[in-house]
Amino acid sequence: MKRKLFTLLILLLSASCASADITPEQAAADSRIGPYIDYTRQNGQALLPGRYMHTKELDQIAGTQKIVAPTNLIVEIATMASLNPQQITYSVNADLWGEDEMSSMYMLLDFSGTVPVLKTYAADDDGQYEVITEDFAVVLSDSQKRIWCLASVETGEVRYMCPLDGAWFPKGWYSGNWKGQDETTYTFSANGQASRNGQVIGKYIVSDNRIVITRTDGSKQLICAWWNPDTERLVLTFTDNGMMTAGAFTRITEKQAVPFLPSLKKQTAPVSPQTTQKQEVSSSPEMPSQFPKMPDVKMPEPPGPNIEGVWGAYVNGQQWITQYQGNQYYGWINGQPSEMGIITLKGNTMTGQNNKGVHFTAEIELDDSGQILTLTFPNGSSIQYQKLQ
Repeated sequence: MKRKLFTLLILLLSASCASADITPEQAAADSRIGPYIDYTRQNGQALLPGRYMHTKELDQIAGTQKIVAPTNLIVEIATMASLNPQQITYSVNADLWGEDEMSSMYMLLDFSGTVPVLKTYAADDDGQYEVITEDFAVVLSDSQKRIWCLASVETGEVRYMCPLDGAWFPKGWYSGNWKGQDETTYTFSANGQASRNGQVIGKYIVSDNRIVITRTDGSKQLICAWWNPDTERLVLTFTDNGMMTAGAFTRITEKQAVPFLPSLKKQTAPVSPQTTQKQEVSSSPEMPSQFPKMPDVKMPEPPGPNIEGVWGAYVNGQQWITQYQGNQYYGWINGQPSEMGIITLKGNTMTGQNNKGVHFTAEIELDDSGQILTLTFPNGSSIQYQKLQ
């Protein structure tokens, strides 16, 4: 098999193939897939063509959990003629950073099953096409943005294809100062200079989601980036000796709070009235030599936002209603029961499990009015609800 095709397989396939094949019923029960099946059947054929960055789960620079981050793969998908409306064929060009030529492939979008399936075919050394990936596929879309969610039929690993368009990557999306979870900072200035931790490391150019830095010694560094305009979070992927790691960065505001500094002017001590008696000089307090045993106390959990009540949102043109009662929740889509389950709140983090056995985590944010609730999920997507009751 060609080296380039082998590299594609490394990027596209899950690192672990130990689990059994995922059934369509299991995929449909996943909250990342199930709610979008009908919409994909109706609109997926027209929404698949385009130029996409590709993501997968990568190790974080800081932290033990993996993060969904961009790879160095870009795919360009175009519609091909198809005689079967249930199986739509697309031509695909795969652009791998560091490769001189693009790989020619094709995709087959199959609507005949319970969940739409996207198969990717590539030619081997003999020119014979073979399936290299097979994924359950749904598209999440609103009036401005869309993104494809792919779940491996073999392992269940979830990846995303994000369009390289102005909705996700508007002009100047990368510019400014960025700070990571490990306190590392990157700056991409308007004059084309890139800095790390305040030190200039070279000149940079941006093409699609690729930031290419030419260091002062002439060597080049590739950073693949994914900016989420809803959360203002920038995920950066770095490649070192063929290994990819990633980190999440937030934009540092231009105006930083300046702490009050007391005047450094030497202060004149007030003069005490003269007395005939000699003043006693007090001795300085003695510095403790060691810490005592820590008191046996238990810190209370920080209070989380109060989300009790009924909330509503429009997602892909569908009406979502969610009711929270204590540690239980109930959900309806277009008036029909969709799922229910239990949740736990710790600070601004919600964890839970639905009645289909799917576990989930989300960061929650309640605005000052208490009427707008935003749920942000580990993949960077978010849903904004309005208080109804």
